[in-house]
Amino acid sequence: MAEMSPDKQVMNLQQISDRESHQSGATRLSDPSHIKIWYNAEPRVPTKCANLAMCVFCIEKDMERSYLYLREGAIESNDVNKCACAALDSCFPQTQDWATVRYFDRGNFMKKKACCGCCSFYPSIEKKSRDFMCLCMQCKNDPENCWCTSYWYGPDYVTYVPFETFCCCIPNKVNFCCNCCGLYGPISGDPLLHTPYFIGQQPKDADAFVAQAKQVVPVAQKMR
Repeated sequence: MAEMSPDKQVMNLQQISDRESHQSGATRLSDPSHIKIWYNAEPRVPTKCANLAMCVFCIEKDMERSYLYLREGAIESNDVNKCACAALDSCFPQTQDWATVRYFDRGNFMKKKACCGCCSFYPSIEKKSRDFMCLCMQCKNDPENCWCTSYWYGPDYVTYVPFETFCCCIPNKVNFCCNCCGLYGPISGDPLLHTPYFIGQQPKDADAFVAQAKQVVPVAQKMR
């Protein structure tokens, strides 16, 4: 009998689940034997400026080890760097994984209201544009300019938005007051207060990832 590769052996294993106790909230699986991944995103390649910064420390992004999963009930990411010089590989310990899992029904993604309902904490995953308004025209922001805010994330990117409204029902969106009626400033409709670092790994296709997240996150937030 021909010897099977380890990958093939794993593929031929039977999926087993002997769990009898109840799982609550977003940890509950639609199929108890495996976790569904609704979006396995292609990791975004760092910009030239980001690669230059990492080169100073003799590291580079490990594209084969890094990943971003939009799972049923959670978002999981792993942003890994590795030694950029093969000759120095033996001098450094094995690369450390920086894997994180955040469930949509607790912690930062939990829906709630505060200040007598004036502040609506309805967390979501949104896309943030690097473009900007100038003389009522939408201008492109070159992601390869080291001086610009695109330094690390590149062009449009995925970000975590913690709430819909704040300070007596003010929408957490860029409006005409933020860009002088379109004369100069961020794009209207983009998130105003947000945290890009909370997502971790960035997907190559921000639009497709956000579109899928808008289907998955609200359902998981209601799970009990």
